[in-house]
Amino acid sequence: GAVTLQTATDNGSTTTNDITVGNSSAATAPLTIVTDGSTKSGIDVYADGDLGNKILTLKADSNAAGEISIKDTAGVDSVKISNTSSRGQVDLYDDGGVVRMTAEVDSNEQGKLTLKDSSANDSVKLSSDSNKRGTVSVHDSAGVIRMTALVDSNEQGELTLKDSSANESIKLASDSNKRGIVDIYDAA
Repeated sequence: GAVTLQTATDNGSTTTNDITVGNSSAATAPLTIVTDGSTKSGIDVYADGDLGNKILTLKADSNAAGEISIKDTAGVDSVKISNTSSRGQVDLYDDGGVVRMTAEVDSNEQGKLTLKDSSANDSVKLSSDSNKRGTVSVHDSAGVIRMTALVDSNEQGELTLKDSSANESIKLASDSNKRGIVDIYDAA
């Protein structure tokens, strides 16, 4: 049955009863919080003396999955932990609230790390393909891939460098007989 919350009106008062905030369901832990149906809010934390800017938010996202946001003193996102298509994601932001790094589980169920430059273009990506082979790509200032290091379908390493027009210039690889291959291209 329902338990009445103990009367606690003074600062520092406590209760020994498990409680639910947000609806009348039975508590499933010492403190159970049910998010608001319209705002999806669960817990907002403010710095002492500043009730204008949240510094921490626990809430449900638009798909009713969990989301945690850590914010700076101006209320701008610094870190966000979320669930994207039932896969975990962590975003790190600069002081203007722009994502500069994302660590996520991609649609191939592989880990992926993306670093972005000050213009929010991809700078470096670390990932795995659907066959669990690693890939590193390095991008120029416009976000265009200029270098790729990967493991190919023969389980051999491969390094490709591209010129300013995104044409392959140099490719280092190994063939299926484990012999080295060096390709140098003239794109002119």
